[in-house]
Amino acid sequence: TSSSSSSSGSSGSTTSGIVQSNLLLHLNASNINNAGTPANNLTTTTTWVDLALPSDNGSLVNFTLPTNGTPSGWDGANILSNPSVLKFDGIDDYVNVANESNFDFTFANSITLEAWIKPTCILPNQSETIIAKGQVNGSKNYVLTILGSSTPGCGDLEFTYKDGVGNT
Repeated sequence: TSSSSSSSGSSGSTTSGIVQSNLLLHLNASNINNAGTPANNLTTTTTWVDLALPSDNGSLVNFTLPTNGTPSGWDGANILSNPSVLKFDGIDDYVNVANESNFDFTFANSITLEAWIKPTCILPNQSETIIAKGQVNGSKNYVLTILGSSTPGCGDLEFTYKDGVGNT
């Protein structure tokens, strides 16, 4: 499951508890098109509209849409006991957001990355990427990862940053 936001600032006005100033990306399964439409298991859209400005929409890649009981795709009823979510199959599903320069940060920047996740099984010596920017061998990269544990559903978060000259 995922709801995600990224910010490079630490203060600003709020609307419904979301800091609006300096917010770079806000994807919300309860409002997938910025018109108040929540996702559910019949949703077939492959575009997840960014609620922040400027808008950097996400494209769903390798999801099964509509979900129809598969472990991949939109799900939920947008109620507290069954919220709208995006389910990842743990194999090849991801949301692609354009590789924009406004997501480039330096060691001097303060950033906040947030994702609501519900891991079900990440084994020891395995990891799952939650948020990443850049290419594997690119000059600027950052990644928020959950590292597996011997207790199902548990793990450690790890953040790694590599600057433009290869420092980590």
